[in-house]
Amino acid sequence: MGSDRNGHDINLSKRNVKSIAHEHSDRISDDAAIRMAYEAELELHDKARAAKLVANSRGRETIKEEDVVLVNNILDVMGDE
Repeated sequence: MGSDRNGHDINLSKRNVKSIAHEHSDRISDDAAIRMAYEAELELHDKARAAKLVANSRGRETIKEEDVVLVNNILDVMGDE
């Protein structure tokens, strides 16, 4: 998958995560920011794979916004169960 929990090979930057977190808290540790980046990337990988399946089922190679919206809707419904 390319990412590990130690912060190596994580594409979402610690700085970006800290910027978002600072909207809710004045302080966030490096470890917490790395963990949040790691978990966000895992979720994005899962959604991208699911959106690719949706696009393929519609006869396309390209993932469109509508595919991502459908994946999010499915995940929302499944979370309600």
